[in-house]
Amino acid sequence: LVFRKILMDWLNVNDIVVILQIFISGVVFGLVHLSWSFLGGSLRTGIGSTLSTFILGLLLAATYIISERNVLPVIFAHVTINLFIEPWLMVSVINEGKSK
Repeated sequence: LVFRKILMDWLNVNDIVVILQIFISGVVFGLVHLSWSFLGGSLRTGIGSTLSTFILGLLLAATYIISERNVLPVIFAHVTINLFIEPWLMVSVINEGKSK
């Protein structure tokens, strides 16, 4: 809701073009996920998670636009990712932190 509904709608109201709304949403989403580096204690992990979540943020933002600013498809996609992919990412990050 923060990155799509609130941020993108605010950018839209302030006459920011759609492609820039998508880009800004992706950048902010990626930067917030830099926190993975703190969990794993690795800057490499943080950079990887930031880049991958930046790309994911772009895709989720585009989904928001394509769905005519309906946040439900974006929420569904994010929950699905959290349920099926994120547990393996967490295990990987924790294991990387232990190997140091």
